[in-house]
Amino acid sequence: MAVILFDSKGSQILSLKDSKAAGKKTITVPGDRLLAGKYYIKVIDDAGKVIGTGEVIKL
Repeated sequence: MAVILFDSKGSQILSLKDSKAAGKKTITVPGDRLLAGKYYIKVIDDAGKVIGTGEVIKL
């Protein structure tokens, strides 16, 4: 499973890879490296399928 973070321009900022067992999983994104603004998150499974998306605003 991969979690990819994009900035408001669509540029990839961060990519985190982790194993995913059945059930819920919490992944911490290091926000201390991010400037204030809006970011987009995409979660991709091991087969390359997008399984979730979201938005984050850093104040």
